[in-house]
Amino acid sequence: MRTPKPLPPSLDGPFLLTEGRALGLSEGRLRASDLRIPSRGIRVPRLSGDDGEVAARARPYLELLPDAVLSHTTAARVHGMP
Repeated sequence: MRTPKPLPPSLDGPFLLTEGRALGLSEGRLRASDLRIPSRGIRVPRLSGDDGEVAARARPYLELLPDAVLSHTTAARVHGMP
């Protein structure tokens, strides 16, 4: 198995496919084994993002789905509540 090329530094957390394509990533790179696919159109680097800030992880969903909202536990965490 080949090791995927490093992602551009600006893609250090979750990102939209459109962002990756705009930075010149190939379709193969966007399907590489070091990226998780939590939802169509979103990629998350496997080694980062899991411990990142909730708002940063939610951003791609909110951009991809303009009518989406954060609620309950997610909204509380974004606002610093336990």
